[in-house]
Amino acid sequence: MARFFWHDDQLGRSPDAFAAHYGVPLDAANRLLFRAAREFFAAFTRQPPPPLLADDEERRLAPVFAQALDDQVPSEAFHELVVSLRGLQSHARELAQQLRDAEKAEVDSPAYARETWLRRAAIVVILALSAWFYWKAELTTWWQQHTGDTTLDAGQ
Repeated sequence: MARFFWHDDQLGRSPDAFAAHYGVPLDAANRLLFRAAREFFAAFTRQPPPPLLADDEERRLAPVFAQALDDQVPSEAFHELVVSLRGLQSHARELAQQLRDAEKAEVDSPAYARETWLRRAAIVVILALSAWFYWKAELTTWWQQHTGDTTLDAGQ
């Protein structure tokens, strides 16, 4: 998505802008793109995710794939993959809008608001319990000093 979808009213990012977006060198960005493209194509064709390639093989194939993306007629090895990505890119504006609409619908949903409040409540409970266990000995000592109750042991 970061490489092919609409960004700043342009059709995706250039390879250099894509690498800068992730803060990695261009060869590492090509490898990221190659992995993501293989996983996308497997999902697109309803196949299980492809196994990871050996490092040297991935290092060799990633630039070939990046070049195939730029060629008018992609190499035979990546033809189906490149055609699929170009098809995705041709509908990028509509897909990006649908993703924005889906994200907005999720954020506006009552289930999302409930989940957010439950998470906040869980954080407050965790903080309260953490404070209790952190200051338990001091609180026990303070209680004994002010009440005269010696039945509590500060070490328990």
